[in-house]
Amino acid sequence: MNAVVKTNVVEGLQRPEHIAVNKDEDLLVTEGQLFGQRTGCCLKIIDNARTIKKTIGPTYGNHFNFINPSGVCVDVNGNFLVADKGKNNVTMFNPDSSLVALVVTQDLEGPCGITVAKSGLLVVTDCYHHSVKLYKYKQDIAL
Repeated sequence: MNAVVKTNVVEGLQRPEHIAVNKDEDLLVTEGQLFGQRTGCCLKIIDNARTIKKTIGPTYGNHFNFINPSGVCVDVNGNFLVADKGKNNVTMFNPDSSLVALVVTQDLEGPCGITVAKSGLLVVTDCYHHSVKLYKYKQDIAL
């Protein structure tokens, strides 16, 4: 098991859960909450220098907030999608980190893992429905 060498540590995170990498090699890290404590509840964007460049949440936009963000992924256009297992939804942000839309707002109970397939389908693990759900979404939607 000597094939991996630790090269850096990013500190200053509260309960990091899931991670994705965008085309600029920024790390997108979700911070969940621990047993109802409202610490974390955000997405942190970490740049190539391994410093926290931006934090989104717990509130974002005018009327939105994360309760317990879990999964995160990046689509082919560089948009990133965040599953929130506390709000049971999936939110999309532009590559510049601005809010685009709530992509999935119903029929989820504890969304956790999330990815975009090569076919363009959004794939979400639905923890409490004991299933994996596939969604077709428009990549040019807006609130």
